[in-house]
Amino acid sequence: MPTDPTELMLVAADVNGLSSPDLKPWHLEATYQTFDENGQPKDQGKFEEWWAGAEKYKLSYTSTGFNQVEFRNGAARFFTGERTWPPSEEAAVHTYLTRPLHFALALKVKFSEGDVSLGGVDLRCLRPVADGGSAIPSVYPAFCISKDHPAVRAIVLNAETQIFFDKIVRFGEQYVAEQIFIKHADKPQVSISVTELNSIATVVEADLAPPPDAVPAPARKVTLSPGVVAGGKISGYDPVFPPIARAAHVEGVVVIAVTISKTGTLTNLHVISGPPMLQQSALDAVKTWRYKPYLLNGETVEVETQINVVFKLPLQSDFNNSNARPLQPPH
Repeated sequence: MPTDPTELMLVAADVNGLSSPDLKPWHLEATYQTFDENGQPKDQGKFEEWWAGAEKYKLSYTSTGFNQVEFRNGAARFFTGERTWPPSEEAAVHTYLTRPLHFALALKVKFSEGDVSLGGVDLRCLRPVADGGSAIPSVYPAFCISKDHPAVRAIVLNAETQIFFDKIVRFGEQYVAEQIFIKHADKPQVSISVTELNSIATVVEADLAPPPDAVPAPARKVTLSPGVVAGGKISGYDPVFPPIARAAHVEGVVVIAVTISKTGTLTNLHVISGPPMLQQSALDAVKTWRYKPYLLNGETVEVETQINVVFKLPLQSDFNNSNARPLQPPH
C-alpha cells in the first residue's frame, strides 16, 4: 500500500476489476436490476462475459428492454440483437464489474487523501488536487478504498451519484465486488449481483466467434460527467465576463452540451441552460478548448458531455466549477 495518494490511486486502478492482462481467461455471470427516476423497479436482466484477453471477448445482455451479444476480436466488434451500444445502465453493469477505476486515470491529475466513514466502515478516500496541492471542487469524483488493502468500496461521482461496492472477493491478484449498488439523487439507479465467476480452462475459439448474422458495431461514443472530462482540457481561452452582465450583476452557470472528437476537438456545441447575457461569451470561449483524446479500453472514442461555465461576481470568470484560472493537469 503506497503512502503517496497518487501512487495509491494507480495501484488501486490496476488491481480492481477484471481487466488485468495477467489474468487467465475467465467467465462472469451477474444479474442486475434497474430503476426509474422515482426509484421504482424498471427492468431486470442478466449479464455475462467470456474474456480471453483485452481484445478477445464476448459480452451478453439479456433483459426485457435490451438484448445483445457483442463479439470482439482485435479491433473488430460485432453485434447480434440490438444494433446500438448498450444504454447507460447496462454499460454501467459492465464497467463497474470489470473496470471500476479505469476512468480515474483519465482525470490526469494528482490525488490527496482523507479518511471517511461510510455506512460505519472507515475508508481512505482519494480526491483530485490541482497543481500546488489546492483542492479541486466536488464536481470531480472521489474514490474510496479499504483501510488495509486497495479494494475500491465507493466512488462518489458528484453530489448526486454514488457507487458502492460490497462483498469483495479475490480473483487471482484482483479485487472484485460481488454486489454493486448505484444511487442517484438518493434513489436507487442500478443494483448488480455476481452469481458466478470462474476461470476458463480452455478457450474454444468458435465460442467467441461472431455468427453469420452478426453486424459490425457502429462508431462508439461514451457519455461522461463534466468532472470526469474536465481534467483532460489542454488548451483554450478563458471565458470573459460580459461588461453588460457585470454592470447588471448577472451571474450564473451556462451549461453547454458538446461532443469531444477522437482528436480532442469540440463539435455539436449547444447551450442547454444559463443566463442569456452570459451564453455567447461562454460559447465563444468553449469553442477554443481542446482536450486530450479519451481512451476506453485502449481505444480512442468520442465523448458526449456537458461543460459548466460558471460566472460569478466579483471574479472575472470561473469554469468547470473550478477557479477562475484554467486548471492545468500535471505533467
